[in-house]
Amino acid sequence: MSCGSVQKPNQKLNYFEIFKEIPHFDIDVRNLTVKFRRLQNLLHPDKIATRPEREREYSAEQSALVNKAYQTLLRPIDRGLYLLELHSKPLSEDEIQLPMDFLDNIMEVNEVLEDCTSPDVLESIRHVNDAKLQILFSDVSLAFKEKNIDKARESICKLKYYINIDEKIRKLEEELGVSRDD
Repeated sequence: MSCGSVQKPNQKLNYFEIFKEIPHFDIDVRNLTVKFRRLQNLLHPDKIATRPEREREYSAEQSALVNKAYQTLLRPIDRGLYLLELHSKPLSEDEIQLPMDFLDNIMEVNEVLEDCTSPDVLESIRHVNDAKLQILFSDVSLAFKEKNIDKARESICKLKYYINIDEKIRKLEEELGVSRDD
């Protein structure tokens, strides 16, 4: 909004700028959520119901853009991928050659998960996977701080594999009736 009227969304703003954040991997998600709610409140249809049609359309466009920006910045993996785009180094499928031992380990974990029926085994795999996720989140954060975009790309690529494993674990936990304590 500007001068009391809703303006067309500024497509030149990146998602961080929408929330008045500095583009970096480590952001305060609670603060981001507060800013998101504040923006959505300003753009709420009830607030502009009596405005001209054009402003209502702009408001809907702004709201959609704010939603997309928020969803992207909310999840660390999406935030990291977006930061790579901002650095003109987007991550493409099969672009990064990961070490064979890494890929073998991922394949082995996936095979164990396919046959897993034991809550204890599943919990053990989850703890190992959670630790690897935390290490990789730290690696990505450090790589961006050091402006080592190639390292960030590699770490994000690895992170995608472990997030995939985490999603499989969550699905199995649900199937086995295992509850998480996180």
